[in-house]
Amino acid sequence: MPEKTKARILAAKKIITINPDQPYADAVAIKDGHILAVGDVGNLSTRFPDAHINNSLAEKVLLPGLIDAHCHMQLEGLFWNHTWVGYFDRTAPDGKTIPGIHSVTDVIYRLKEVEQDINKPDEPIVGWGYDPILLNDQILTKKELDQVSTTRPVIVFNASGHIIYVNSFLLNKAGITSETTVTGVNKATDGKPTGELEELEAMLLAIDFVPELLTAATSTTSIMNGAKLAQHAGCTTAS
Repeated sequence: MPEKTKARILAAKKIITINPDQPYADAVAIKDGHILAVGDVGNLSTRFPDAHINNSLAEKVLLPGLIDAHCHMQLEGLFWNHTWVGYFDRTAPDGKTIPGIHSVTDVIYRLKEVEQDINKPDEPIVGWGYDPILLNDQILTKKELDQVSTTRPVIVFNASGHIIYVNSFLLNKAGITSETTVTGVNKATDGKPTGELEELEAMLLAIDFVPELLTAATSTTSIMNGAKLAQHAGCTTAS
């Protein structure tokens, strides 16, 4: 017969239980992935005399893991393979803080820096998190993104995830012209597409020509990025 798993007692500086009848404790007894009891070390040691007491978290504050019942963890993880161009500072999966950008000029500058570091001539440049509401409603167009490159795809995701902005190279590659009748293809007064594509039907016209985005979404790197971000937020379960 295999030896039964013994209970463990984790001692902590404080445990925030989220239980109004017992809001705080300083130890939790665990066995086979299940919480047996919460209380103080002395009481739990009496209740579970064979339990091993683990003091590795004795100076830490513990609280229950949060559950995110609806998120796009893989998509968030995918984006971190690319360049943050949002307004606010953001914490990356590795814990580093990526500074926000406060002008269109600086968005273009950051994307240009990425372009200079790319060796493959056809590799796309992808930015994400752009929010025109925080930048005096300045919409990115092909005019701005063509400053980054006219020889490779440049695509920037709006913070909402429902809009993308692309350069002339990608518009031409996707065959998006003044004749395109798909709803969501934004056009200027001369009838030519501006580079702004709203909602999925229009977005996919361009995204289909950046296959790296679609295949990378299920990569181990993207999944792990998403998991690390959830962990930073205190989530132990996400779906």
